[in-house]
Amino acid sequence: MKKSKRSSRRGERRARSHEAGKKKPTAGFSGRPPEKKRKSLAEQARERNERHRAGKKTGSQNHHPPGKNLVILQGAVQKNRKGFGFLLQEKEDVFIPPELAANLLTGDKIRMRYNPRSREAIGVELVERGLKQFIGTYHAGFSNRFVELVDRTMREEVNIPHPPAIVGLRHGDKVLVEVTKYRPKLEGRIVRSFGPKLAPKFDTLAVVVRSNWPQEFSQEASSQAERLSVEIQERENIAGYPGRKDLREKHFVTIDGKDARDFDDAVLVEKTDSGYVLYVAIADVGEFVRPGDILDEEAYARATSVYFPEWVIPMLPEALSNGACSLRPNEEKLTLTCEMHFDLNGKKRSERVYESVIRSHRRCIYEDVQKEYDSGDKFWAVPYELYRILRTKRIDRGALDLDLPEAKIILDENSDTIDIQKTERLDSHRLIEEFMIAANEAVSELMERDQWPFVYRVHEPPQAEALERFDRFASALGLKPKLGDGASPKLFSNFLSSIKENPYLETLSYLMLRSLKQARYEPSNLKHFGLASRAYSHFTSPIRRYPDLMVHRILKRYVRRKPFHGGERNDFEAYLDDACLHCSTQERKAQDLDRTVTKIKKARFMEKHLGKEFEARVYNVGENGLYVELKQWFIEGLVPMDEIPGDYYEFIEDKLMLHGRRTGKKFKIGDRLQVVVLRVDMDNGFVDFSLDTENKIIEDAAKD
Repeated sequence: MKKSKRSSRRGERRARSHEAGKKKPTAGFSGRPPEKKRKSLAEQARERNERHRAGKKTGSQNHHPPGKNLVILQGAVQKNRKGFGFLLQEKEDVFIPPELAANLLTGDKIRMRYNPRSREAIGVELVERGLKQFIGTYHAGFSNRFVELVDRTMREEVNIPHPPAIVGLRHGDKVLVEVTKYRPKLEGRIVRSFGPKLAPKFDTLAVVVRSNWPQEFSQEASSQAERLSVEIQERENIAGYPGRKDLREKHFVTIDGKDARDFDDAVLVEKTDSGYVLYVAIADVGEFVRPGDILDEEAYARATSVYFPEWVIPMLPEALSNGACSLRPNEEKLTLTCEMHFDLNGKKRSERVYESVIRSHRRCIYEDVQKEYDSGDKFWAVPYELYRILRTKRIDRGALDLDLPEAKIILDENSDTIDIQKTERLDSHRLIEEFMIAANEAVSELMERDQWPFVYRVHEPPQAEALERFDRFASALGLKPKLGDGASPKLFSNFLSSIKENPYLETLSYLMLRSLKQARYEPSNLKHFGLASRAYSHFTSPIRRYPDLMVHRILKRYVRRKPFHGGERNDFEAYLDDACLHCSTQERKAQDLDRTVTKIKKARFMEKHLGKEFEARVYNVGENGLYVELKQWFIEGLVPMDEIPGDYYEFIEDKLMLHGRRTGKKFKIGDRLQVVVLRVDMDNGFVDFSLDTENKIIEDAAKD
């Protein structure tokens, strides 16, 4: 089987890295000599590769050396309640048959011997257990005690061999369990009881504990963050900010949500006779978090902050994320600035990146900025002028304008859901988004032009199968999108523009989004389909995303004119391969955590409305029934096939609809229905609906 270009490049980099391993590379890659001796880049790369891609070997199953025509795959497991599982991979998940998945659990990290020709898993080797703690239901019988774990992927029982030392513990209580033994049977000990029903304030904790995501920083990392947050700023201040461009007198502002606490970016727009100058100043996190430090190790392990409706798990300790690195108003801050010059038509003439010091003159909130602009405040005239020019140019080149509404969960003081509201997207939000896109593209183009190793944010065109499915979705609504082979974002953009007045625009936009691939991090520039961008990266949020921190370190080295040479470059490129994969994996995991908690909060809200009737729209049809979303609250759920009364309905796959055998009645994507809240699964966030006895369709989607 022919290897992909990407696989070949990785193999070549690892080979070069191995050959160059004996050469002594420069310490770190921040571009500034370390204050103390740290491990070399090569050592850091190799140690991280081993630690984060392989982990510690804890056991094996059917393990043999790879044979002819076999490859070794690595990744996390997702089990199915029927006994089989999948090895999660970037492009296509790999099936694990029941006999190989028997002793595996969701979240386990494994190596797999895989035959790509027959598409078979030959053997698996356990690398690291994923299930360490979880919150489940305690069962106390006459002869045994166990805690039941039930989620959407598996059902497991963890035996409790010793009587729990928990006062007042009762059968049926929700408990926190620590797994102490995995084979031959799962065993554990109960750490804490939450009573007969898990309170809303523990929803997020239950999801985070189950995922094994680190919640706390080590004492060493926290102490280092507190020390460096003071030391580095004072040192730079006393020295007069050497090597930094002084932008303190320029009128930078930050624009964020009213609840934001970490301010990554500050912006400034100036108009000249020939055009515009856009400054995007980003917190210089790389000055505080150095390669090889404990802070860096723990930030890398997380790779991203995780945002939940009620709290945040940050990538960096609060002393940095909300303190030294946050661009708070009227404080001198170290920054990395991208300065871009545009002509009057929005064409970029030049870009520069440099280390700087700024003072934000104001902390602005999106809603306030919009009100001020709408009321004629002249301060915002030029920024909005440039924003509209840049946005128009980006849409014209084919960027997808999928401006879908988002739900905001409103919680009471007990973290219970009391309302779900549609977030209003203002031009002030789009303004900042446009300026961040411009900066991300500028630094990427600069690095590509000068052929530096770099971290790109890539988004490839959709696969043929997804394209075909979207075509069927659109056809079910009476539309015929002309998307060609799917390689041109302009065709997608044109289709969206053509249906702006279509009542099913929101449904189609959502379906198009689901047909697209997921963006990821790569050391190779594979372009960005959704943004129609030739080169793109994440530069603007190093407080909350590790890839942005990597980008900053490369840029700092670039501006200090310290290029990578020979073996050091090979080592660094090998490191980037692993780091990009790790960060992409962690990003998906964080998104899953956020989605799961959001679903649980929505399910709690629906529990208050059991038996009530609401208007919903069908957004998908499958053999299980109708997938619907409530119009009022953006809550998704399933109308199971057996809850559609009056007939026996068949799933017609090529038309994505249900068809009644006797009545001929049809249910299709886009139909508006009246549904009744039937039941909720609070542990997993599932909501089921039923139809009333009349099966009334409020509005029929496009005719066949």
